[in-house]
Amino acid sequence: MFTMIAFIAMTVFWTSGIMLGFWGTGLDFAHLGDSLVSRSRGPAMLLFFDDLHLPHRNTAIGSLIAALENLMLVALASLAVWQMVAWIRVRGHVRRFARDHDARDLPPDRAPRLRRFVATVSHKLGVPIPHLATKGGSLGGVVLGSSRRPVLFLDGPPTWQEVFWNRHREALILHEMGHVVNRDVDTREWSLALLHTTIPALLLLALLWLPLVYLSPHFGANLFRILIVAIALYVVLKLILWRLIRIREYYADWRVVTWNRADALIAFLSVSPPEASPAARQAGEGFRSWLGRLVLRHTPAILRSTRDFHPSHEARLTILHHPERLFRTDPTTVFTSGFLLGLLSFVLATFVLPTQFWLAAKGMEGYLALAEATRAWHPQLRGLTSVAGHIVLNLGLPTLYPLGVMWGLTHLVTRGFGIQVEKQAVADLVLHGPGSWGYTALWRPSLWFLSGLVATTPFFLPDIGRFDSGSLLLLHLLWLVGFWILIWVWATLLRFTVRTLLGTRAETKSPQWLRRAIRWASTLILTAFFWPAYGAFLGLRLSRTEWWYSSMTATMTHAPDPNLALNQVMIGMFAMAYLCAVLIFVLLTWGLILGAGLALYRKPHCPTCHAPCESLFVMGRDCAHCGASLTPWLFVEVRDIDRDWRVVTPPHQFPASHHRP
Repeated sequence: MFTMIAFIAMTVFWTSGIMLGFWGTGLDFAHLGDSLVSRSRGPAMLLFFDDLHLPHRNTAIGSLIAALENLMLVALASLAVWQMVAWIRVRGHVRRFARDHDARDLPPDRAPRLRRFVATVSHKLGVPIPHLATKGGSLGGVVLGSSRRPVLFLDGPPTWQEVFWNRHREALILHEMGHVVNRDVDTREWSLALLHTTIPALLLLALLWLPLVYLSPHFGANLFRILIVAIALYVVLKLILWRLIRIREYYADWRVVTWNRADALIAFLSVSPPEASPAARQAGEGFRSWLGRLVLRHTPAILRSTRDFHPSHEARLTILHHPERLFRTDPTTVFTSGFLLGLLSFVLATFVLPTQFWLAAKGMEGYLALAEATRAWHPQLRGLTSVAGHIVLNLGLPTLYPLGVMWGLTHLVTRGFGIQVEKQAVADLVLHGPGSWGYTALWRPSLWFLSGLVATTPFFLPDIGRFDSGSLLLLHLLWLVGFWILIWVWATLLRFTVRTLLGTRAETKSPQWLRRAIRWASTLILTAFFWPAYGAFLGLRLSRTEWWYSSMTATMTHAPDPNLALNQVMIGMFAMAYLCAVLIFVLLTWGLILGAGLALYRKPHCPTCHAPCESLFVMGRDCAHCGASLTPWLFVEVRDIDRDWRVVTPPHQFPASHHRP
C-alpha cells in the first residue's frame, strides 16, 4: 500500500508541475506576441528555457546548455509518464512470469481434487479463488497478481493426482493461501516497481538539474555526490525489499499455524528442498548463471543472503518455534527507515525544492500574462483571477507540493518504524507484557532511527565534523538530544494510541478502519514533528555549505525573475512552518479528546454474550462469563475446515493428528 501511495504522490507531483510549466510557457510566448508557427527552432513546448539569459549563451558551451535545457521538459514529461505507467509493469508481472517460466493455465479437466481443495479453502477463508496455472522447470509454488485476483502457480508434474495428495503439497498450498489472506500478494511487485523506477528517475532529475549550476566551482563534487547518493539509495531500497519479502514469508507460515496446520508445515520445512530438474539445470548453465556463481563464490555470506529473497527452511523453522520474534522491534528496519528518510531528504532539499520553486516562478510569469489578458478582456474577472492565482502560486506550488512530498516520505517511515511500534504494543497487550515500562523502552528504537538519520549527513554535509566554535558544537549536540526526545515522544503517542484504541475494543472482526486511522494520524503527527525540527537543522547546515548555497544561487539567478523566485521561496517556507505548527495543535487536540474519551467513557462488552468486561484492556483475554475470546480477530480461525478437508482428501493420505474421533 505504501508503494502505491508513493507512486500516486510522485505522479501527481510531477504531472502537475509539468502541466503548469506547459501552461506558463504557452502564456509567456503569447504574451511576447511572437508567432509560434514562424519559429524555426522547434515547437513552443521545447523552448521552455529559451528566454533564460544564461551567460555564454552564444558560445559552444552555451549552445550545449541551451540544448539540454530545451530537452528538459520532454524528459520531465517522460518521467511523469514513467511513474504513471509503473502500475502497468506491476500488473504485467504475472504475464511476464508466465512467459519467462513457461507457465500455462491448468486445463479444466485436470486435477479436479486440487481445484476442489483450493475452492473449499478459499470459501472458508473468505478470499477470492486463485486462478490455477502450472510452470515447468521450477520447484514449489508461488502466488502472484493481486489480493483481489491472485494467480497460483504450481510446478506441473506429469501426474497431478499422485503427487498432490501428500503433506508437502498441502503445506505448500496453505502457505500460498496465507499470502492471499494476509493481502500481501502484490507487495513484491509493488516493491520491485518502486525499486526499478525510483533510482533512474532520481538520476534523470539530478542530471537534468545540473546544467542550471554548471557555473558552480563544485560541479564535479556535485556529480560525484549524486552518484554516491544514487548507489546508497539503491542499496537501501534493495535491503528494504529483501526484508519485506522475507518477513511476508514468515507471516504466511504463521497464518498456517493459526489454521492448526503446523505439523504439515513443519514436516514440509524439515526436509531439504529437492534438487532442480535436469531441464532446469540445463537452462541454468548459460554464461549469466556461470558469472553469477563466480561472483557469489567470492561474496560475503551476508551479501549472498540478500540475493535470496526467500528465507531458508532453517530460518522459517526457527520463527515457527519462536514466533515472538515476529512481534519484536527490529533494529535493522528502524535504522533503515531513518537512513532512507535522510537520503530522500537530501534529494528533496537539493533537487525537488529548487526545481519546484523554479517551475513556480515560471508559472508566475504565465499567471501575470493571464491576469493582464483577462483584465483587458473582462475587467470584472480581475479580482477572481487575482485571488485564485495567489492561492495556487503562493500557497499551492511552493507549499502544498513540497509538503505533500514530505508527507509521503514520512508515510514511508510510519510503514517501517511505526508498524514496529504498533506490533510491539499489540504483542505486549496479548502477552500481558510491560505497561508503563514499554513507553520508556522506546528510547532504544528512537535512538536507532536517529542514528540512521544522522548517518546520512556525510552524503550532503561533508563538513559536518568541522565546527567554527564550541558553541556551535554544543548547539548540534543539543539538537541531537532534543530530536531524539521528539522521536521518542512520537513513538510514545503512537503506542498510547494503539493500546487505547485497539486494546479496549472487544469485537469479532478486525477494526481495519481504526488501524488505518491510527496509521494516517501517526503520519500526520510525525510530519508535523519531524520536518520543522529536521528542516531547521538541515537548513542551518546547508546554508553553511558552499556547494549548496552556490547551487541555490545559480538556480535563482537563472530563474525568470530572481526577486520573484526568492519571494516564492520565502513565502513557501513560512507557509510550511505555519501549516506544521497548526497541524501539531490540531492533531494533539484530536488525539487527546479521542483517546481519553474512548478510554474513560467506553466500556467494552463481550462480542459473544454481550456481558460487560471486567477489565478495560481486553486484547488477548477471555470473557469471565462465557469463556469466549474477547478479541477473536487477532487470529483468523476456521473451525470447520477439518471436516471439509476430510471430504476432499483421501483418508490414507491424511496425517493421523488431523483425524477427528
